[in-house]
Order: sequence, then structure tokens, then C-alpha cells
Amino acid sequence: YIKIMATLQNIRNHGAILLVIVGVAMLAFILGDFLNSGSSFISHNREYVGVIEGNKIHYTQYEEAQKQLTEVYKIESGRSDFDEDMNAQIRNQVWQMLMLDYTLQAQMKAIGMDVTAEELSELCIGANPHQLIRQRRAFYDETGNFNRFALINFLNSLAQEPETQEQAANMQQAKSYWMYWENAVRLTHLQEKYVDL
Repeated sequence: YIKIMATLQNIRNHGAILLVIVGVAMLAFILGDFLNSGSSFISHNREYVGVIEGNKIHYTQYEEAQKQLTEVYKIESGRSDFDEDMNAQIRNQVWQMLMLDYTLQAQMKAIGMDVTAEELSELCIGANPHQLIRQRRAFYDETGNFNRFALINFLNSLAQEPETQEQAANMQQAKSYWMYWENAVRLTHLQEKYVDL
């Protein structure tokens, strides 16, 4: 009994110190929880590379566009190794295209204008394709001139079933190439229509 009373008296004498220790422990717990939730907020914001016209651009969207443009450059140049200057140029061009796309989309939505599927088809594979399509070496004939049949053959090849993994990879690269130029034609025509207003 005397030992218990002595222990209680000892606790009473050091009560202020115990309160400080318990208070610091509680404060550390609360701050730790706050910092962890704050870091998830910070890491959530790191998922975006920027905001255009109120739209957050997710890093995966940016990376996919960058990968697509890199593939386009590989096909156009016949090279697969790019230095840091070229990679920086690609990154900048991707951002410029995203800005143009979102800005034009916002303006076109406001005035109720768009590029229809029929317009885009005519611009890409019609009798007189857009200059962005006509300038692609992938659609040239042996004389070095644009050949609409080469374009049609290219597009028909995209609909075929690949027989090997290598063919599937090449076909995916070709589809990405076409989708890039189709989108570039759409954006260019959208811009032309907007300027004509």
C-alpha cells in the first residue's frame, strides 16, 4: 500500500511533465496525419502537367501525345535516336498542340462550330486531300509526288489482321501516325474556319 501511494505521489509530482509528453505525442500524431493527407493532395496535383481553358491536363495524356509525336518523327525522319534538343522540341510541340486543341474547342463550342466527320473525311482522303496529308512522304509514289492510291493502300492496310507480333507493332505505329495527322488536319481546318469568321 505504501509503495502504491509513493508511486501515485511521484506521478503527481511529475504530472506537468507527463502532460507535456502526452500533449507532444498527441500533437505529433495529429501533425503526422495532416502531413500525410497533405502529401496525397500534393501528389494528386503532380498528376497534372498544366491547365488549359479550365481543363487539367493529366500527365498520361501528355505522355501519350508526346509518344505519338515521337513515333511520327521517327517515321518521317527514318531515325530512332533523338538528342535532348529534339526531345525538348517534341515536348514543346505537344504542349502547343494541346493548347491549340483545347483553346479552339472552347471557342468553337461557344459559337457552335465544329469540323464534321464528312468534312474531315473529305480533307483526309477526298479527291483533293489537305496539304498536311499531301506533304507526307509515306503517301508518295516512286516519282516523289503525292499519290492518292498510296494513301488509300496505307489506310486499307490498317484494317488488315496482323499475323505476327512485329506486324501488330508496325500496324499500331502506322495507326498512331495516321491518327496524329488526321488530328492535325482537324485542328488546322478548325483554325482556318475560325479565322475565316
